[in-house]
Amino acid sequence: IPTACIIWGYLANDSVDILLNYPKLGGYDMVLHHLFFQTCCGLAGLINAFPFAFAWLTIGEASTPFLNWRWFLIQSGRGDSWTMVLVTWMFALAFFLTRIVLYWTGISKLWGSQVNYAINELEKPAWAVWSITAIILGGALLNVVWFAHIVPMCLRGGRRGSKKATKQN
Repeated sequence: IPTACIIWGYLANDSVDILLNYPKLGGYDMVLHHLFFQTCCGLAGLINAFPFAFAWLTIGEASTPFLNWRWFLIQSGRGDSWTMVLVTWMFALAFFLTRIVLYWTGISKLWGSQVNYAINELEKPAWAVWSITAIILGGALLNVVWFAHIVPMCLRGGRRGSKKATKQN
């Protein structure tokens, strides 16, 4: 599946960057997120299944440019600017629409028809289909956890929190 290969490559590149700059660019949750989704992409590509799922997983990355823009503003000393507030809200909106609304809508379609179809009609290995499904569901739950941190960040005007919390991250 070309989409699975593309997202796998993107995640591999991002994983190397995160690991080389650990924990500055992301903590263990980000490392696990990339590792699990690379596994998911590899399995889907191996059994040639779930192209729809990987289309909406890829669209979920639409929030990433805003996250990168936030990082740039912080690193360039503009973490308290009005631009930071605007970019944080844009990030939150993109995250919510793609990683919450679209992602969970996709899961309802995946769970409702694609899993049984892949196993029963396409005769894909059940262990691989259920592994992919579990990873996708785990990613959805992780997105909810991350979004629970994004909302208070928006309410603080884009800032992460106290200086102590910032030093630990």
